[in-house]
Amino acid sequence: MGTLEARDAPKSPAQDAWDERMKDWMEGGDRILALGQEYRRRYREKVCSGCSHEQKVRRDCASLSPNCDELECGHMTRAFARRHRRDIERHMASHPLAVRIRLNAGLASRRQ
Repeated sequence: MGTLEARDAPKSPAQDAWDERMKDWMEGGDRILALGQEYRRRYREKVCSGCSHEQKVRRDCASLSPNCDELECGHMTRAFARRHRRDIERHMASHPLAVRIRLNAGLASRRQ
């Protein structure tokens, strides 16, 4: 039985361009994640510190779970998503594959 040897083939310029677009897109995602962490930190300082026990129960706060000291609730997540919805949607729409599909669909419709 023969052996299979894997070799790295040199990348084409198109593959290099695709890799750069993906890298840029991932950096944009990292920016949104950092924005989310900062938002949650400020939210904990301002809102969570004033939450009563009843509000924590209603919002299903993670701090009510045994052995959990993290303040995190669905209200916080929804507030971030509401506030930064445009940034998140723009980022998802700018994925290189989604852009390529839209461009190909536009070209196909113009050909008809």
